[in-house]
Formats: sequence, C-alpha cells, structure tokens
Amino acid sequence: MPRVRLCYFAHIAERMGVKEEELLVEDGTTLGELLLERIPMEHPGVAQELVGALFEVEEDGVRLDEEGNPVLSGRYLVLVNGRSCPSLPEGLRYELKDGDVISMFPPLGGG
Repeated sequence: MPRVRLCYFAHIAERMGVKEEELLVEDGTTLGELLLERIPMEHPGVAQELVGALFEVEEDGVRLDEEGNPVLSGRYLVLVNGRSCPSLPEGLRYELKDGDVISMFPPLGGG
C-alpha cells in the first residue's frame, strides 16, 4: 500500500487542523479519489467545505467533465511532487505512488 504525504498551507492547514499528514492508500488510488473521497473521510468536519473549495460543485454534486472525471475549481493549487495537477498527463486520474507528496495551497495574493 502506498504511503503519501499531504501538506496543507495557510488557512487550509488551519481548517484541517494539521499542516502535514501521511496516509496509506490502496494500490491504484487516484489523486481524484484521494481529494474527493479519502481526505474528506479522514476530516469529516471540513469535508464539504474542502470538496466545495477544490472542485466545481453543482446542485447534484461535483461537476464531471465529458469523460466522467471531477473538475477542479482552479481556486486552489494542488501539486503532486511539485507539479500542478493540470500539468500531469493523467491529471486527477494520476495513480498515487509510495512517497508521493501532495500539497494544497489557497489562492495567493500580494504585490
């Protein structure tokens, strides 16, 4: 079973109650499954808020693209080993591997 490290930044860390955590995931678990199912299961108190922040949500649930994949909102940056999710060839279908580091950043601002 792969062990992945999750890193949360800024107010995401505050809401999650931790800055980092490690999870064991089943072989074949995708990034989308981790974000949409596993992390919310581990943090039920913020599950709806997290899913609503990371994904585009419609009345009947998370919006799916034409291939049936959940659609990220683009409001938060999700990185896998330093690469943004959209830059991964598999996107949310990326299968997690032992040692992967998934980082989540809120919108950045400044000047």
